[in-house]
Amino acid sequence: MPLVRVDESLITQVELDRALQRSGKPEGAAKQVLENMVDQHLLASQAQREHLDQDPMVKDALEAARRQVLAQALLERRGPVQPTEAEIAAYYDRQTVLFSARRVFGFQSISIAEPKPGLESRLKQDLQSGLGLSELVSGLERVGYKLRTAEGTAGPEQFPAYLYEDLKQVEPGQIVVAGNDQTLTVLNILSAKPRPLSLSEAKPIITRYLVELGREESAKQLVKSLRQSIRVDYLTREQALAMGSVITLPPQ
Repeated sequence: MPLVRVDESLITQVELDRALQRSGKPEGAAKQVLENMVDQHLLASQAQREHLDQDPMVKDALEAARRQVLAQALLERRGPVQPTEAEIAAYYDRQTVLFSARRVFGFQSISIAEPKPGLESRLKQDLQSGLGLSELVSGLERVGYKLRTAEGTAGPEQFPAYLYEDLKQVEPGQIVVAGNDQTLTVLNILSAKPRPLSLSEAKPIITRYLVELGREESAKQLVKSLRQSIRVDYLTREQALAMGSVITLPPQ
């Protein structure tokens, strides 16, 4: 059923229902979603009147959006595999720090962007020798590191996964230093209070995580299969020019 006519196009009830579903908003937000759709139609109509749909960059963006929508639709059509009860229980047992032995921590943290090799071991040595956190921050800033500091209370799920192993055993008064190639974290534990989750409480969380993990793995396997069955040729500059390519390739 049509709801609104905007220029030469119609917005139907079905389109509104789908837009509302995609937005994740409650039904009470339908009017606002509809108004947003009207605004979008108005802008799109004006863009067409100005022939922006013929602009090469706009055409490229539209085609990229089309490919993205089709790819996402294919993955969603395949559907995620729901984890079994045994898989959920096994994950619960493996991740004790998140569930059965979960604690809520009072903390101070320093996140260091793009740490240089060896920085983690050097910071551990400095802290063991009695260097305070304020001196550590000053020293890092002095040599040009970008830092982000924070403090508060959080469960383990709110920290980076590379801290999980240390959080299993850490006690108040201890400082954890861990990270990866992108970020290094210095975590000062001020308090630790038990807040375990039972298997029944954790089940919805684990299910969502395993479904998303399965979706990602399914996508990887599908792409791998398609790459094996569909020819993909990476063209040299000469081949592209011979095909009359309009793309200007950088010199090799």
